[in-house]
Amino acid sequence: MDSFVNQMDSINPRPSKFSLANRKRKAHPDSPCVLLCTRAPGMSSHAGEVCLPGGRNDPAESDEDAALREAEEEIGLSKKNVTVLTLLPQSLSTGNVSVRPVVGFVTNSSFVPTLNPAEVHDTFVVPLEMFLKQQGYSFRDTEFTSAGKTNSIRVHYFQWEDKKIWGLTAAVLIQTAELAFGATAPFPKKPPGPGGMDITDIAGELGFTELKLVKPSSRL
Repeated sequence: MDSFVNQMDSINPRPSKFSLANRKRKAHPDSPCVLLCTRAPGMSSHAGEVCLPGGRNDPAESDEDAALREAEEEIGLSKKNVTVLTLLPQSLSTGNVSVRPVVGFVTNSSFVPTLNPAEVHDTFVVPLEMFLKQQGYSFRDTEFTSAGKTNSIRVHYFQWEDKKIWGLTAAVLIQTAELAFGATAPFPKKPPGPGGMDITDIAGELGFTELKLVKPSSRL
């Protein structure tokens, strides 16, 4: 199965989107894989970090249309080669960006990315099932404050060769993998105790004002 994911920002007047394309690896033709990007070094935010392709909605543009357009602009993935499957629940990033993942599949098994060098440094493919395994997994628990109330979220990290996949990108891929395989991640997705949340739970906490690290990265 090939798949495509888009993320949307609904806080700003022009929502920001990120998208993810999945395709099969030649070595594992029956295994769903995800195509990820490394952001270009000249980007104004998160330069050099692993991400899902994407950008900002045009006025009156739907989530699906923006996802398809941005994927084509950034990695040359034509919308003719994508079938959208579903939208995941809205999430909130630490940058106060509300995100709507859209999941689908890439129908062209021979697709080769054509990169926009202003935005994408490179792309790489990982097996979707890795987001349901403890191997290469770690986390950080982070405190955030909203309207005087303090909660904590678990930020997930996955190491793939020399690439670190973390934060909202990792959380979206955990959700996608759980749906695709009908399984549950073998690690806790929330910190223990009252107020513990997964990063995908805080879409309603649009007014949080501070993030504070309270626990170092811990490998499970």
